[in-house]
Amino acid sequence: MVEARGCKLEYLPPYSPDFNPIEFSISVLKKVVKNQYQTDGFESPKQFAQLVLKAAMMAITPAIARNQFSHCKIQVD
Repeated sequence: MVEARGCKLEYLPPYSPDFNPIEFSISVLKKVVKNQYQTDGFESPKQFAQLVLKAAMMAITPAIARNQFSHCKIQVD
């Protein structure tokens, strides 16, 4: 049906967390938040989100991000 309209149907490869750099970033972030921050007693989800964003900015350095993409075989210049 798609080809009849002149379009080409391309299938995506199956999802693999091993080739998704965000999975590695979240893993690093979870360890940092767990080991370095007090995570209970927040008045609102917004306060907790601000803590996580602050931790992410400190923990995920450009070098770490570059290595995560490289590990996933994604070329970054």
